[in-house]
Amino acid sequence: MRRYVFQRVWTSLLTLFVVVTLTFFMMRAIPGGPFTDEKAIRRGTIISTVFAFVVAGGCYFLGGFGRLFVKTAFDAGSGRFAF
Repeated sequence: MRRYVFQRVWTSLLTLFVVVTLTFFMMRAIPGGPFTDEKAIRRGTIISTVFAFVVAGGCYFLGGFGRLFVKTAFDAGSGRFAF
């Protein structure tokens, strides 16, 4: 049970870090665009980071990460796949 919880927490933190990092660099890489002053860029970065946290948190609580990173196992007793 500890291994499962550790694996869920680790994969969610890793995915969250990747999403936040990609969002940060994509926001910095946009040349010009609708954000013309530094204050608007900072606000856009914060909004996109919050959005990334919401999406990653939703995936974690809905179990979306388990299907991506955990190997499937077939339980012969019940005849079902366990994630």
